[in-house]
Amino acid sequence: MAFVKFCQTNSATLFKVQSLTQITSHANVVCFRKYHNKPGIGDLLGASPNRTQPLPKSTKLFYRLGRSENGRIGPEVLVRSDGGTGDELQPFQYEPDIKRRFPMYGLVNTLNYDEMMDSKDEYVRARRNAASNIDEAKKRLRAPEKSRVLDVDPRCGNRRYDFVFTDVSKSKNDDTRLIFMREKDGTLRTADQDERDRINWKYFGKKGHVKWIQSVFSDMDELKIALGQFAHPYLLDELCKVRSEKDATYIKVHIEVYRDVEKRKCYSVLQDTPHFRGFVQWLVNNDKVEGFLQTLLEADRGNDVGEFLSVYVNERPSSDLAKKLSVALEKTTKKKLKNATDSDLLEVFQNQNSKKGKGARSKVTEKSKTRQ
Repeated sequence: MAFVKFCQTNSATLFKVQSLTQITSHANVVCFRKYHNKPGIGDLLGASPNRTQPLPKSTKLFYRLGRSENGRIGPEVLVRSDGGTGDELQPFQYEPDIKRRFPMYGLVNTLNYDEMMDSKDEYVRARRNAASNIDEAKKRLRAPEKSRVLDVDPRCGNRRYDFVFTDVSKSKNDDTRLIFMREKDGTLRTADQDERDRINWKYFGKKGHVKWIQSVFSDMDELKIALGQFAHPYLLDELCKVRSEKDATYIKVHIEVYRDVEKRKCYSVLQDTPHFRGFVQWLVNNDKVEGFLQTLLEADRGNDVGEFLSVYVNERPSSDLAKKLSVALEKTTKKKLKNATDSDLLEVFQNQNSKKGKGARSKVTEKSKTRQ
């Protein structure tokens, strides 16, 4: 029997705690933990699969790759001890800011164990406001609200104060709420984006909502320093607490973090976090998957590479890599790309990478001969 940590919640969709006396040989013992005061937020969680809306194949694959128990992706990341100030180097380990209590125990049927783990990851990602597809969020991003003058009446002004008029209906949210400003000279106008953010936070802010985000998210020099210390998941954790996908800062910081991980090939820094799925989806959307796939090949994870390529060519059939694979498939197997199996895609990709390696080595030898 394997011990797996989970989070207990009050949601009816989650796996219920059962009695220890019901343990049998075909079940895993599961340790339920509760994090934060809000139910359902923690580093691990058990959720029963949604049979009416099953997760897509790509989502399941991304979540499976994101679990380090299935294999670390890329080199081991080492960080300094004592929060980056110590002299010793130790393996990077993601530890979210959580509150723990003594565990309770329950049963999980192993027949749907993988599905339950995927549903757990999806539930945690949604509850933590982690990005699933930052490129789609970028398309939905609205321009900042600009102020519009509606009326000018000096008789309605006040020499000492500006007045704020806002809709307090519970049906309104921060985006749809009407907010008007009456200035001292009697000008009546709509609130701009900064004023909307300030008023929504002051009068309608929820518990734990932060008015201003940390300077690290607005100062690129500070952000680069933090990324150099492998703070990628912690930066995204803090950002997701205070901003939504509709915010420009949310999108900008996610893209900067993703670019840094892809450039340094430190994929393992986002494993076991709710941000891994969004990162891999960004790689697919921007055709930056070759380095990721090469890393998987070097780790002898050919099955994962084949499955990933199948997902990739399905989502990005017009990409350069998909076109190269299509041409190579027709030459070697006489198959169309849509009819290729995972093993076919893996074999073609391996052949292409071996040719690239030979070409690079031949160029190096030619340079050495000319120098001689």
